[in-house]
Amino acid sequence: MRLPDFVVAGARKCGTTWLHEHLASEASIFLPPATKELFFFDRYWDRGIDWYANYFSQCPEHSICGEISPSYFDHPDAPRRMRETLPHAKLVFMLRSPVDRARSLYEHMVSKGDVYSSFEDALARFPELVDEGLYFKHLSRFEIAFGRDACHVIILEDIASGGEERLRELYGFIGLSKEKEDVSMNRRSSYERRVPRSHFLAKAATGISRGLHHFGLHSAVRGIKALGAQRIVYSGRREPRASISPDLLGSLQNAFRQDVQDLSRHLNRDLIGLWNFGGEHGR
Repeated sequence: MRLPDFVVAGARKCGTTWLHEHLASEASIFLPPATKELFFFDRYWDRGIDWYANYFSQCPEHSICGEISPSYFDHPDAPRRMRETLPHAKLVFMLRSPVDRARSLYEHMVSKGDVYSSFEDALARFPELVDEGLYFKHLSRFEIAFGRDACHVIILEDIASGGEERLRELYGFIGLSKEKEDVSMNRRSSYERRVPRSHFLAKAATGISRGLHHFGLHSAVRGIKALGAQRIVYSGRREPRASISPDLLGSLQNAFRQDVQDLSRHLNRDLIGLWNFGGEHGR
């Protein structure tokens, strides 16, 4: 039974699509071709290990096998389930400014038809917008289960100035040797914030897509997209960034501040400064 050597387990809206596109392009790395996210350790645990292993059955013998499901990050049972199933796996986490992550997740939820209220209202209705950004809290659970040496953290903001180096570090962590000249940063994530033509149309399309994925009909979703369904659901405009008032920014930073301080000490990084928690956001 072939199972993953590594799992990118979080967090959502922190660049995992970018990372997936890089890893999927590597001949020595196998990721399930049917779908990007498997949701086994959170949503589909009751389907059993054979169901999960089937996604990796075509992995070549000498390839490094992995999967990317960022929804594992904040699930209360994911670390224990992963430890029971993949005791020797390496875990990878991508993190970014928790304020930016919360806003990006909100924009994603709007594009899917899951939310149609303002960002401030959504924060009150959907606690995961904040809770998933408590990185030290969730990272600690995985480090307790697997040990700190089995966990590798990438800070998304580091990619802009040193993406090649971050990829080389990751490749080394999962056991893939790459020379400097072999690491390309030309690839960019294909994800863009999209404006739905209507909330109800986006919600219906998302429901159909999720239903097909639920029943394992991943190729049907790809076929529908290939026929141009997204042009029906979304306009050609790019979704503008959700606005954050100074008061809301201060409230969010206060909600995250202690966790960011704890993570800074843990990683020996000044994340308070990197993520602009001491000054104007986004400068």
